[in-house]
Amino acid sequence: MKRKEQDSDMWHFAGTYGISALIYAIDRCLNGKKARSEYIKKPVSILLEEESKPKSKESNEDVAMFEMQQRIKMLEKEGSILSPS
Repeated sequence: MKRKEQDSDMWHFAGTYGISALIYAIDRCLNGKKARSEYIKKPVSILLEEESKPKSKESNEDVAMFEMQQRIKMLEKEGSILSPS
């Protein structure tokens, strides 16, 4: 049980801090001074506390849309084809 909890914690760590660092590094390498990505500004524990607080449905949708747009932009910059042209 303890091992599963440790595994879950490591997965969460890599999924937040690792992905954030990777996106930040890729954006800086590809775009230099024009890069707009930022590393996580708050610890995950604080983000989770804020996430558990009730938010309006609209703000959650705005955040999800923004994240999706950022991922699409990254894929386009990498040369991935997203739709037939």
